[in-house]
Amino acid sequence: DLIASPTSGAALALVARLRLQAASPLFNGGDAARKYFGSFTRCTDGVHYISQTYDERKWAIAAAAAKKVIDMGRYQLHTVPADNYTVELPKNVPSEPFPYGAGGIDPYRSYSEMFTGETLPSTNQELIWGNSQFVSDHMDYVFPLGYGGASSISVPQRMVDAFYMVDGRDINNSSVDYPYENSPYDKNCIVQEKKILSLNYTLQAGTYKAYANREPRFYANIGFTNTLWTMSSCSEGGKNNIAVQYYKGGNCGKDKSTNNVYNLTGYTCKKFIHPRDAKTGTGARIISKTFPIIRYAEILLSYAEALNNLTQAYEIDGQTYTRDTEAIKYYFNQIRYRAGIPGLTADDLITVEAFNKVVQRERLIELFWEGQRYYDIRRWGIVEDLEREPLMGLNVEQAEWEGFYQPTVIQYKSIIERDFKPKMVWLPLHLDEIRKVSVLDQNPGWDK
Repeated sequence: DLIASPTSGAALALVARLRLQAASPLFNGGDAARKYFGSFTRCTDGVHYISQTYDERKWAIAAAAAKKVIDMGRYQLHTVPADNYTVELPKNVPSEPFPYGAGGIDPYRSYSEMFTGETLPSTNQELIWGNSQFVSDHMDYVFPLGYGGASSISVPQRMVDAFYMVDGRDINNSSVDYPYENSPYDKNCIVQEKKILSLNYTLQAGTYKAYANREPRFYANIGFTNTLWTMSSCSEGGKNNIAVQYYKGGNCGKDKSTNNVYNLTGYTCKKFIHPRDAKTGTGARIISKTFPIIRYAEILLSYAEALNNLTQAYEIDGQTYTRDTEAIKYYFNQIRYRAGIPGLTADDLITVEAFNKVVQRERLIELFWEGQRYYDIRRWGIVEDLEREPLMGLNVEQAEWEGFYQPTVIQYKSIIERDFKPKMVWLPLHLDEIRKVSVLDQNPGWDK
């Protein structure tokens, strides 16, 4: 498995990831560093483990580390050429050839096929480092009840709501051309006719309208009620081409569970599901696929974030780094255009704080289910605020038009009883390691 063997590019990309963490508020004298690590000092000499003094140059070092990967010229975002199935882009999306616009590519397949297994890792120039060992367990968790899975991977409502509309607008500020319609008790709030979005991406007639007019990454990532699971490797009738329903009485709802394991929110992760993937029935098979440990999109996002946080120029290894908004737009917008949505606006870049919010949301969407969010919300110092919010999802206790589409606080015992403590910003060191070295300090909040 060559892609699992780290290369020089993987090494530099890992350095870029670590440099970005080191520049971030949790580790670089920000409010989070003082809040969580203000008294975390070495027992031998009282020196702080985590810097309590902000050093802006660390952002320049992070930018330089990401730029080294970019300048290798070895990697580029994965794209698939447009074909007869590719839908017309909204008028506000630049039509110039990629990477200067979204022209000439299919946004759905360009994003999704590097995860589904359709694109081989050896031909995916975006994949810097990957692993193919995660597939089996993941499929068990996301596949629908009754079709070989536990349906237990449940995506919260706030994640679903983070995805943009197809014209790049927020769901709370949608346009007349691409409205966000959300009437949870109205049986008429449904898509009236089937709409082909791309090859293997179809919006079924009867789908709740809140899931219409959304950006391509929404459909590549999120499984919602009436999403079609083709499971086409299975040739057995009744076990393929299933429109999955998570509401009470639906074909994969809570009442289909025999062990109190079911989908809690009405949404699941569909990111790594190939159209041929099936777990039950004649001919059922799972397509081999690769989990991206590091991919080029992360490097572009890291470079843009690092540049944004500079207020002056720094020279690193002969190159100068500053808050160059044109450079930020060029590298960041490639990710937007690959997803078929508009690039940055002047308001997005008007202040450092404004763009930090934009890049945080972009990382949430683009890197969904790739293991980055856990670390991102810690390094930004926002984990405690987010964990204090109640987790919301659709009301899986109700039938479709009796309240299912009305977001509600999840009442599952392990969810409502969760209690985030500040010490959870870091995991504890294993006691076996602590016992080996008497002067080794345990991470703050954990017993030594």
